[in-house]
Amino acid sequence: MEMNSVTRDCAIVRNRHPGTAHLIATLERKVSTRLTALNWVHSFRNASHSRCLSRLSSPTSMRSLRINADNQHQLKTQLCQLDSPLIQQEAFIAQAHRTFTTIMHANIIHRIASLQQADAPSVLLLRGLPIDDDLPNTPTHFDFPIDKKTFVSEGVLLGIGAVLGESFGFSREKNGALIHMVCPQPGKEQSQSTVGSKADLKFHTENAYLDFRPDFIILSCLRADPDQQAQTLFIDGKKLFAALSTQQRDWLKQPLYQAKVGESFETSNKIWSRARPILSGSAQNPTLLIYEIAMRVDPALPMAIQQRAHQALKALCIHLKPDSPLIESHRLAPGDVLIINNRTAIHGRTAFVAQTAQEQSGKNRWLERVYVTDTKKLQAQKTLPHHPRIVDIDVDTDCTRPRSAADQSLSLLKTKQS
Repeated sequence: MEMNSVTRDCAIVRNRHPGTAHLIATLERKVSTRLTALNWVHSFRNASHSRCLSRLSSPTSMRSLRINADNQHQLKTQLCQLDSPLIQQEAFIAQAHRTFTTIMHANIIHRIASLQQADAPSVLLLRGLPIDDDLPNTPTHFDFPIDKKTFVSEGVLLGIGAVLGESFGFSREKNGALIHMVCPQPGKEQSQSTVGSKADLKFHTENAYLDFRPDFIILSCLRADPDQQAQTLFIDGKKLFAALSTQQRDWLKQPLYQAKVGESFETSNKIWSRARPILSGSAQNPTLLIYEIAMRVDPALPMAIQQRAHQALKALCIHLKPDSPLIESHRLAPGDVLIINNRTAIHGRTAFVAQTAQEQSGKNRWLERVYVTDTKKLQAQKTLPHHPRIVDIDVDTDCTRPRSAADQSLSLLKTKQS
């Protein structure tokens, strides 16, 4: 029904029955009001439907939760009282976990803990978490800042880590630190590691070259870069899996690929990992093992196998380019904590300008990072004496590929193709 036809009909009735003019005018106003409301509802439904279609066509893999102001204040007040995590590490983690789970809303705790489930989002963003009031200058190295007076950010980081599992570090990475400083380092601007800035940090699975890797990476932002350029990037494994053809996935699931040991590990020489698959699992629950920073087909394989494997690797890398529609991003702000599933997502970072002048470098971007894994997995690793969270790993030995791996890869392919 349109208002024009209602007005026309009312005019006809008024002309034929003049005594009903007042009644007709009242009826006309009511119908007009009703039609206006119906049109508004119709427009709202259409707009809502369009928004729903938009969300379905480009769904985000990141879920976001904001901490309310009361929880933020209570958490900050309690964590300000903690001593340095360098003094009594286990006591610090236990207290941080107890404080976090006592104060935070049950829904927040549940959402963090449920990240272990197969149908959980690959990235969870927590916003509005407390950070320290009196932050020192941004570190220019990976050692823990000795002039940091309070440890609120570390309490948040390790408290969340304890909800997910067990935080840990490696003896050969960043001097065996449990908490990593992610800050630009002078002279390392082009580095493909946590100390770089001017170069885009390429997509990667954290520690893809190792057999034992973190299940989750937790990044906490203490200070954003002054120009607000740096964005954390990630690609969800389900989307990447779906973007590849069946044949490409089949090749990428074979143990034909190697990753070069990262810059952050202390090694006697630059070595490559043993050959391993890049993809595994299913479309509903894929696992990624990607290291765009330095990734290759095992050169020990027969040339025919190398060529086919390289074609699949090249197809994969197309989806990692900056213009890929699979890429999602977030610009971290102080109080943001980003939890990335290291099995089901790969991550990277856009380039940014780090201040180099001594009087300005203290305000450079500053993140803190921890690795998290399952308790049983950590207990199965060799750790340093008196440091049960620091995995004692010989990278040179761990990454050395047995000669038989190439033959095994070829055998698997022949069996699959027969």
